[in-house]
Amino acid sequence: MALSYRLHLATELEPLQALNIAFAGSNLEWASSPDARLFGDGLLVGAYLEDDDGDRFMIEEAFGFIPTLSMWFRFVNTGDYYKAKSTMFQVTMKLLNQEVSGDAVLLFNGEIIELQRLKGQLLLNDDSRIINGKKLQPSITPFLSDIKLPYELRNLPSPLL
Repeated sequence: MALSYRLHLATELEPLQALNIAFAGSNLEWASSPDARLFGDGLLVGAYLEDDDGDRFMIEEAFGFIPTLSMWFRFVNTGDYYKAKSTMFQVTMKLLNQEVSGDAVLLFNGEIIELQRLKGQLLLNDDSRIINGKKLQPSITPFLSDIKLPYELRNLPSPLL
C-alpha cells in the first residue's frame, strides 16, 4: 500500500503553475502520461483545483481557511522513502516560501497533520510518543533540514480524527 499526503493551499496558483514550481530546481521529472504529473525518488506528485465542496468544507471547518488548490504526493513502494519525503518537504517549502502567502496544511492519509501554516505561523507536528517509558523523536525530525522557513514544533492533534 502506498503512502499518501495532500497539501491543501489557499492560493491563486493553477495546478500546472504549482507543478512547474515543484519541478524547477528539483530532482523531479515530468511523467509521460496524459495528466500533468511529476515523479522521482519513489514519489508521484500531482495538483488539482480544490473544487470538491466536501473537501473544501472539511478544511474550512477544521483549519479556518478555504483551500483553492491541492497537491498530492504518493510514495511508491519501490522507492526510497526518505528521499521521497525529503523531496515532498522541499516542494512544500518552495511553494510556501516563494509563491503561496496564504494558509496551508499538509495532511498524511487525509487526517494527520504534518505541518500547517495558519495566519502566517508555520507549525510542524511534534508527534513524539512515549513507548516503554522512552520518548521517541517526532517523525518529522529527520527532515527538519528541509524546512527553510521559521517554524515552531508543537503537538498538533488533528481535528479530523
